[in-house]
Parts: sequence; structure tokens; C-alpha cells
Amino acid sequence: NTDCEQTGKYKKYNNCLKPYRLFQHCPTKKKINYNIYNNKNYRPMMSANKPGSGVTDIINNYNVTGKGVKVGILECGILDKNNANFTGKTVVARDQLFVIETVLDHTTAVASVIGGVNGIATDCSMYSAQLVGNNAMTGIEWLLDQKVDVINMSYGDSEPDGKYSNKSAYMDFIANAYKTILIAAVGNDGFESDYVANPALGYNVFGVGACDYKSPVPFGYSSAKVEKGPDKPSITAPGHSLTIANLAGTFSGTSFSSAFVTGCVALMLEYRPALKLHPERVYALLTANARTSLITSDYVGLRTRAGAGGLSITKVFNNIDNIFYGTVTSRTAYEKSIELSIDSGHSMQVAAYWLAYADGNANNTKHTDYDLFLIDSSPSYVLKARSYKNNFEYFEWKCNSSDDYILSFDLAGEMVQSPDQFCVAYCIN
Repeated sequence: NTDCEQTGKYKKYNNCLKPYRLFQHCPTKKKINYNIYNNKNYRPMMSANKPGSGVTDIINNYNVTGKGVKVGILECGILDKNNANFTGKTVVARDQLFVIETVLDHTTAVASVIGGVNGIATDCSMYSAQLVGNNAMTGIEWLLDQKVDVINMSYGDSEPDGKYSNKSAYMDFIANAYKTILIAAVGNDGFESDYVANPALGYNVFGVGACDYKSPVPFGYSSAKVEKGPDKPSITAPGHSLTIANLAGTFSGTSFSSAFVTGCVALMLEYRPALKLHPERVYALLTANARTSLITSDYVGLRTRAGAGGLSITKVFNNIDNIFYGTVTSRTAYEKSIELSIDSGHSMQVAAYWLAYADGNANNTKHTDYDLFLIDSSPSYVLKARSYKNNFEYFEWKCNSSDDYILSFDLAGEMVQSPDQFCVAYCIN
């Protein structure tokens, strides 16, 4: 059993200490105990969310289960290896010297969403590491030693202020240096401060908000405000009222939205192993293929609270080859483009990502400035995405004239590191 205090917005676990909290949304205030047990009255995990979000079709049509993919889970505690959700699976929980690990239902639930018996990537291997106080380093280093491909982080600042900090800068360093894919929950403070928490504020971290599988519209508790740092969330994903086999109650919060995305990333990595060691490609594909409302006009940048839209693993797989990428070494000039024939009435979503330089000190994090252009055959600029504050560009565009268009990715300023690896992904609706 795990004791926790429900404070109206999150569960705060004793072992997590003050620096961090877990992003499980709790609507009422009371003292509770959670028990891990089998209960046939509870539906299999995400019985509506898996098919509703397209996961079930992808698993069946592409024959993917996350096999051969290693998923790291960094949290305030470790998962329960003895839970029935992990029977017959490769699940490893770190046993640290001089540290008493705490088994948490929250971690167990997150892992169940990612790769439990009724989860998303049911054949992935999972590695669970516990945060110790304010230090994520030992857990991350252990996960890297296990050679994980992607790390899920369903936790954040206990009192977020929306400001990019060393916690995120360290994760940016890890992603840039080791090319590890990092997925994080943005937090559940939407009804209060609304600030996005670290480490989801990382430039090289994919920040996830919460929505329903039926709609990309985010829930109000999903955090969105950034005072200093990149725009977040990147996308939203199902994370509300999930019932999980072999765990009591329902689970809501960006913690489980992040886990949902991580499970889908494991499916992507099995289907396209070349995506491993390329966070920028994974992030671009997830962003460019997000579910949006009907696109009737041009839009540049992420929307407040919704990001690029809701997770659509169906669109990701259908458009997984609609990318172009490269390595930039020139510090003064670079341009790469493709030509696309687009008919009137169609719309397009485009996302470009590249990794920021980081050394763990928030003051030293920086990224090169690149721009994204759409040009018609005249040639004239149809749309320009020129954000200088983010290490990504995103736009939505409605085609009103059939033509051959050029989609161009251009260096806009002096490079801050060499080489830079980038990826541009696009989806024509």
C-alpha cells in the first residue's frame, strides 16, 4: 500500500520529497490508501481509448507491439514488478545501494499504460528508476546504462513557475549528447497557476498535455503557461478517467497522457528502428501528424494549451515516410527543400525539429535558428514560420490553389553547434 495526500490537484508522495510531484489529477481532497489487487469489475486498461485513438488498428494492421524497444521510466518511485500487468514481461526495477526504493501505484499505472498486458507496447522492455530527492542524474545514468531508447517522465516541479531551469537543462543535455527520446508530462496546474513544470520545459523534451481520445481539445487542468522557455505542450494525448487492469480506481492526469505517447513511440521505434537515436525525427512526426480541428485557414506555431493537437498514431504511421532530414555543418548557409504537388481543398501540417545545445546549466542552453517556408511556383512565399524562441517550427495551411509547392528548411542565423541534425515532417490532409 502507498499512502498519499490528495490535495485537489495532485498526489504528493512522501518519498518524492519537495522538489517533485507526480501528475495524477485528483478532483477531491481526502486521505486515501491505494491497494493493488485484481478486480473483474474494472474494464481492461483503456478499452475505449486504445481503439478510439487508433492504437488498436495500428497494432493489428502493422503487427507492432514494441518488441525490441527499451523504455525507461523515471519517477518518484518504482513500479511493482509483481503486479499481474507485468506477468511474463521484461521489467527491471533499479535497486540502489543505500536507498530504500518505494513501490508506487502511480509508477505501476504509468508502466501499465506504456507496456502492461493491456497496454500499448505490450512487448517492450521496461526499466524503472527512482528519483532521489532533487537529483535525476543517478536515475538517468542507470537508464542510459540499460541502453533505453526512450524515457518517460510523469513528474515535475512541486511548485512550478513556468521557468526553464537546470532540471530541464540537464534533460536537454542528455537528449543532445546521447540522442535519447524524452517524453514528459506538462503538469496539472491548469486550474491554478497554469504553469508548465520542469522537466517538460526542456527544449529537447517532448511535453504532453491531457485530452480525451474523442477530441484533441485539452482538459482544463492540463498546464500551458510558460514564463521562460519553449512553447508547451507539444501535443495532447488521452489521459482522463483511464481504468487499468489490476489497479483500483480510475486514473487521470498528464502523467498518463505522457505514458500514452511513450507507448506509441515504442511502436514507432519497432516499426522504424532508424528513428532510434533521432529524437528530432520522432518529435517532428508526432507534431506534424497531430489531430486538429478542420483546418480552414493558415496558422503558425503551437496553440495555447493544445499544442499542435491531439495524438494521432494512425496519422503518424500513415505518414511515417513523409519526412526529410539532414545534418548541417555549414555555419553560414544551409537550405534543403522538397517539391510537393497539392490540390486545392487539401490542408497541410508541417513540423521541423532540431536539438538544442545544453550542458546542464540553464543559462548556457541555446539553439540555432532555422526557418520553414512554403513557396508556390511563381515563386512567391505562401507561408513563413520564423520562430526564434523555439528549436522547432510548426504550421497549418489550407490550399486554395492547386500547384507545385516547395517546402524549404533554411538556416536563419549562425549555428551554435556543429553538426546539427534536423527533421521536417509533413502531413497532407
